[in-house]
Amino acid sequence: MQDQIAQFFLLFSDNIVIIPLLILGFIWLDRATFYHAVCLILLSILVNVALKVTFQIPLSPSLGKKGYAFPSGHMQLVTVLYTWLAFKIENLGFRVVAVALLMGIGLSLIHFDYHNYYDVLAGVFFALLLLISYYFSSLKWPKNVPWFILLIASLLMLYIHWRTDEILSHPWMAYYALWGLIIAEQIANRKAVAMVRSHKLLATLLCFVAILGVHTFFRYVITFNQPVPLYQLQWLLIGFIIPWANFGVAGWMKIKQKRAL
Repeated sequence: MQDQIAQFFLLFSDNIVIIPLLILGFIWLDRATFYHAVCLILLSILVNVALKVTFQIPLSPSLGKKGYAFPSGHMQLVTVLYTWLAFKIENLGFRVVAVALLMGIGLSLIHFDYHNYYDVLAGVFFALLLLISYYFSSLKWPKNVPWFILLIASLLMLYIHWRTDEILSHPWMAYYALWGLIIAEQIANRKAVAMVRSHKLLATLLCFVAILGVHTFFRYVITFNQPVPLYQLQWLLIGFIIPWANFGVAGWMKIKQKRAL
């Protein structure tokens, strides 16, 4: 029974939940809140990898995997995501659920021996440090923060490369997605328009279809055999797609309405 409960909580740290949540939130709920949530998550991945290659504390031998455990990447990521959303969404019920989720995920990581208490608490600590730094930087330099993020991300990639023989796939994913997302948002946000429900539905379908198309192309045409930096380029396109799904649909509808007149 405990295993099933732990698996349930860990679902909320899995890509199968997080990616759709971010896309739907971006299109349907609050563009700015979820844009910053994505930026924070991607930056958190790079920060976490940099911390892991700095401390170099190995994973539990019982997992039979190579890699580093401290701080917990899963705990850092979900703390960044759900704390940010709880802070921006002024709803007591949601905040209670967010706290319960974070506690459940942390205990589940320990239950399955993926991490110990120190790994989990360190993940929470560095997540909160990142959130505080990001929030106050956004208040002081709102126009410059996107470029600061890309600069910091690039420096982190250089540092990770210096500390390790090979950069794994997930740092490349985060790095490319940050570039695609931020550049697309800088272009599209200047021309953002309000969207009705039917437009949002179309934008959602377009976004998921485009992401699936890009992923399928890279998987079967580019293939896994290519170098990691080349194969993970798909995330540059995926990051670009998310802001432009909204803008593309709104622009197309606007042109269509003008022609009808």
